[in-house]
Amino acid sequence: MVLDEIEAQKVLKANITASQSILDSRDRSDVLFALLHGDDFNNLLIDKIEYIESENKAKARKKFARNVVHVSGRLLRPVANVYSANGGSIHIDLEGDEKEILINKMSRTRDGKSLREWLKTFWMPLYHSDPNGVIFIEYTTKDELDCWPTYKQISHIQAYKPKGQLLEWILFAPTDVVIDGKKEQVIRLVDDVQDRTYQKKGDEFILLQTIGDKSVTFPHPFGQVPALINSDIENFRGNNRLTPVEAIIPNLEEYARDQSIKTIYKTRMGLPTEWKLSDQCGVCLGSGKNKDKDGACPECDGHGYYTGKDITDIKYIATPESDEAPIRGEDTGGFISPPTEVLQEFRDELKDLDESMHSTHWGTLAGFTTVVQKTATQVFFDSQPMTDKLNDYGDVAEMMEGQIVEWFANLLVPTKTDKSENIASISYGRRYIIDPPDVILEKYERAKKEGDNNTILDRLFNEYLTARYRRDLNFLRIMLLKASIEPYLHLKSDEVLIYFGAIEVQKKILFQNWWATLSSSDFDKSVETLKTEFDKWFTDQNKTVPTTGDGENE
Repeated sequence: MVLDEIEAQKVLKANITASQSILDSRDRSDVLFALLHGDDFNNLLIDKIEYIESENKAKARKKFARNVVHVSGRLLRPVANVYSANGGSIHIDLEGDEKEILINKMSRTRDGKSLREWLKTFWMPLYHSDPNGVIFIEYTTKDELDCWPTYKQISHIQAYKPKGQLLEWILFAPTDVVIDGKKEQVIRLVDDVQDRTYQKKGDEFILLQTIGDKSVTFPHPFGQVPALINSDIENFRGNNRLTPVEAIIPNLEEYARDQSIKTIYKTRMGLPTEWKLSDQCGVCLGSGKNKDKDGACPECDGHGYYTGKDITDIKYIATPESDEAPIRGEDTGGFISPPTEVLQEFRDELKDLDESMHSTHWGTLAGFTTVVQKTATQVFFDSQPMTDKLNDYGDVAEMMEGQIVEWFANLLVPTKTDKSENIASISYGRRYIIDPPDVILEKYERAKKEGDNNTILDRLFNEYLTARYRRDLNFLRIMLLKASIEPYLHLKSDEVLIYFGAIEVQKKILFQNWWATLSSSDFDKSVETLKTEFDKWFTDQNKTVPTTGDGENE
């Protein structure tokens, strides 16, 4: 949307104060940051349990409570698959220097990160914790032409008008600056073509061209408001956006409360109470009263028995009367051990909440447990809901990166005169590795035992290699190449003998000897070429092996 000055003034005056929707979004973001990042966790989330908890216990619980970042971190760990999955492509419809300029910009934004790394590090967490904040592209023409993505949190935004995840216009919250030696309040408004700054004077807004030697009102080159709302999830009954983990926030809050209670219970119950028999005061004879005047006995301070210096650590028990059962010598003192069953109940409850949150968010317990109890085919179908969820993440991640690249091109590529034209096609990989290597290997071995077909076995073995060597991409490439060439990859030698005969067994056994002869340059050859070379090598080796009359090796 292009705002003329009259329309811009209407936007400014209609949003002198932030709307209730913006205020609610700010409060919501504070809670999400506390849950997902631990920011001000104790003050925001550990409240007194009314009618149950005393003020002192509530203060102690708030002081010693631990945040639940470890839970949310574990829950959202599979999201990293969006950026590490195999496959995907980037196509830039440019040539020569222009293409190189844009690719260089994508590979280095700021903080030494590529655009994709920046989105993974900054935007993806904010997608969950500040769904109504925005990613905004700032730029400069001073010294050199440059632009970069920034995060504008919802608390720094006064208002905006959404158009999907894009915006018609955005109005930033007022800030204080010094103008002519005085502190003044200014506010920034950006539409599809203009970046404006106004000085607020009472109920009036004065358009500023410069502040000092800095231009603050100018046409920008992006062709539309260069901002994307962090979340693509719209609230059906409201104007704000939702976090992808909206459904499990109540569980996460319950987890935080239960964990804080468990922490206090463990601290209190972990200290056994000492007890001992009291010695009756010889002055007041156990009455605790001063026999000569009113008040407490000065000898025992009104207790009726002699105490140590600190009675808070010891529970004194009255000595039995003469007609009561006598106390044995070893029973004159000891410790009271508190019950531990409650602690186990809390552990079980927290585990149940953890499991419930995982299954609610991902639609499955795949990736939650490391125990393989099903066939590979069943595991595949169990993990499908997680794959579907990761695809949802991948869709919005692709859109975010693709749109930002277009804005980069609108500034950096002079020949891109049509700002609405798309010159970049970005696809993320969708071959996700959900489980750790040992779990995938266990799935693979079980699948072989169950007799699953080669399609399943190939997929699991490739997943294992990818998970095992994902940090060493060159070695992973070599291992995947080897797996594509090795004869009868999923069969044991005795199985090959039964089905295919002795020569094929020899082929399988000698494959490793041939593989050891290859040099690094061989690993750049195609699968077909290497298979042909192995067959020739094996034939040359096999010429020296005596055979029986029927042509089989002895």
